[in-house]
Amino acid sequence: PGNNEGNLARSHMAIAAMDDLINWLHAHGRVGVFDATNTTKERREILLNRLKPEGFSVIFIESICDSPEVIATNIREVKTSSPDYVGVDPE
Repeated sequence: PGNNEGNLARSHMAIAAMDDLINWLHAHGRVGVFDATNTTKERREILLNRLKPEGFSVIFIESICDSPEVIATNIREVKTSSPDYVGVDPE
C-alpha cells in the first residue's frame, strides 16, 4: 500500500484492461467480466464512471470467505507459489 509507484502502475494497467474490455464489448461482446480487486468505493466509482457513459449495465459480485481452512489453503497454494516469494520461507 505504501508503494505509490506500484499503485500508480497497477491503476494504469487496470484502466488499460478496462479499455480493452470496452473495445471488445463494442465490437463483439454482450457480457464482460472485469475480474480485479475492486473492493474500495473509489475503485468502483472509477469503473462506474468509465462504463456508464458507454451504455453498459454494471453489477459487482462479491465473494466473502471466512473459513480459516480455505484461507490457509489459499495462502499456501497461491501466495507461496508466487514469483514474489521465491526463496522465502513459507512460514
